[in-house]
Amino acid sequence: MTNFCPCYLRTKYVIRSARVDELDTVTEVRCNSFYSYLADDRYLYFQRKREIRDVVLGRWRNPNAYCLVAVDPGSQEIVGTCDATINEFSRRQSFLFFPQEGKQEDKKIYVSSMAVRIDMRRRGIARTILNKVLDVAKTLGVSEVYLHVEWENKPAVWLYRCCGFERYPGLPPKWLRSMSRPEHTLMVKPLK
Repeated sequence: MTNFCPCYLRTKYVIRSARVDELDTVTEVRCNSFYSYLADDRYLYFQRKREIRDVVLGRWRNPNAYCLVAVDPGSQEIVGTCDATINEFSRRQSFLFFPQEGKQEDKKIYVSSMAVRIDMRRRGIARTILNKVLDVAKTLGVSEVYLHVEWENKPAVWLYRCCGFERYPGLPPKWLRSMSRPEHTLMVKPLK
């Protein structure tokens, strides 16, 4: 019996760019997803929520960064979210950040902050968001999609592997070293 890998199944959720008026909802989904264990400590939970809000606002100011949301078409509620940042690297820049062969300019996408409401997990929402990112990446001619994952988060690792992501070989690129923790693992999916 083989493991069922659901990456290419489609679900009913609508994936679109978040609107500015949805900032608080996006922040709450992420905070609840990443820091639910802090629910009893209101002060720390609020601190994390404020940090997440600041990060989301900062990314929205970047013209190459997109905050995507998954919306349940029935209730119109946001049930998941992630960020996707498009980077174009010249040959010189790619030496510092990503391995590169051949092209002078190459587009990469970095996926971050994949979060699904706790009460909505195991319904294909993260997979649907990721599929949307991959579809857009192919349309834009992106060569590789990167993301990081906590290796102990087995459901996430399994999903990413099913969708064609592999562990990045060797040391993480310099840009990741400054923003990751030791338990984060870089994964990559080549698209060309």
